[in-house]
Amino acid sequence: MQNFVASVAGAVASITVAAPLDTIKTRIQNANFEQRTRGVTIVRDLLRDEGAMALFKGLTPKVWNHGPVMLCIVQR
Repeated sequence: MQNFVASVAGAVASITVAAPLDTIKTRIQNANFEQRTRGVTIVRDLLRDEGAMALFKGLTPKVWNHGPVMLCIVQR
């Protein structure tokens, strides 16, 4: 049980740290390729228009997905 809890906590911490970078990467990939836009500009516009919490969009589904995955790994 201790390994399970530690694994889930580590996964959640990892996802939480990587979530802002993943959001920025997705915005860059969805940008218009004909007009070059710097990552800094995308981050600035994101923070101005949607606020800092927008960096963590999609965090809940990612976290909920890792619970069952970790349970399957621990049971092996």
